[in-house]
Amino acid sequence: MRYIVSIDGSSVSQQAVNEAVVYAQEMGAELEIVHSVQRRAEASNGERVLEAHDSAEERGRKVLSRGKRWVGDCVEVETTLLWGDPGEEVSAYANDTGADVVFVGHRGLAEKHEELVGSVAKSLIGNTEMPVMVVGGRE
Repeated sequence: MRYIVSIDGSSVSQQAVNEAVVYAQEMGAELEIVHSVQRRAEASNGERVLEAHDSAEERGRKVLSRGKRWVGDCVEVETTLLWGDPGEEVSAYANDTGADVVFVGHRGLAEKHEELVGSVAKSLIGNTEMPVMVVGGRE
């Protein structure tokens, strides 16, 4: 068995990692933490520019390192940095790599807010071929 946990560095991501670790230990599953990073728009000399690729990558790697620390020595874990919209990229990655379950934290934001920004959890549920375990609630 192979489990993927999609994280963004938040406390509900940590809850998802903790839950995935419990299941991985019980089932003897492999565990992989993924994070999808997008380059942010930044202000520079009064203009909006995309952050440097290296800077975005460093930010993403820090999130993955935090996720790996959350696992500790409980189970072996791999990490993968993806690029682009988290809902789309994690769904595609999970489908392409044959994950058995995807774990994701959900902040429980107001429905109106989710309509504007979307929800990674909703995207995963609608676009993956395997079960998605949504963990958490309001942050």
